[in-house]
Amino acid sequence: MSERIPRARRHQRRLMVAFRRKGSTKTLNGFTTNVSTSGMFVATGRLLPVGTRVEAEVRYQDQGFVVEAEVIRVLQQPHELRGIRFQGIGLRFLPVADLVRELIGGVEQRQRAVPGEPAPQTEVYRVSFDDPATFLRVYDRDLTTGGLYVLTERAAELGERVAVELLPPGGDAIRFEAKVVHKSESKNADGTRNLLAGIGVELSDRDSVLAALAPAIARCRRQSA
Repeated sequence: MSERIPRARRHQRRLMVAFRRKGSTKTLNGFTTNVSTSGMFVATGRLLPVGTRVEAEVRYQDQGFVVEAEVIRVLQQPHELRGIRFQGIGLRFLPVADLVRELIGGVEQRQRAVPGEPAPQTEVYRVSFDDPATFLRVYDRDLTTGGLYVLTERAAELGERVAVELLPPGGDAIRFEAKVVHKSESKNADGTRNLLAGIGVELSDRDSVLAALAPAIARCRRQSA
């Protein structure tokens, strides 16, 4: 679907990280096990749910950077293994362009808001799988090449960036950003309902999505063996 998205190269680096939920004043600590230009994995005992927005400061001697990110993966180890295996959270860096669009959109929403009515919420397209075989087929055919087809009758425009929440069989949901590159209308040419209506999306950060799905994929392959 569309052009192939290049993988962001991971670098094995141990860097100190101070992070907190967006809007919170409580600082949590951890360290990176790998870092790429699109995200990082932070080893920490303070796990946060998938979808949590965080502000993180990465430090190394007198250098470092501050970034806003989203939790896209949670790795929790059994208590007896925590001394020998890292647990922590996978973070996807939020591009500055997206943060600016969100800020501008938030201002516009507040300007349009009607007193007493809730502000419009961001649309989230949800895709769930109950069958490991179906999930593996979609993973191998679509997700590994950077795409996904979402069955939905909700309108979306070509080129629009949307949030997708994917729930693998028996696993935790992950949420990620994607761009609409194809759409199939809810009505056929003869006016009948199109049962395959939906949108084809291109993952904004395929590498992070595949990393987040790795435990679910391994589990489903064992079940299907």
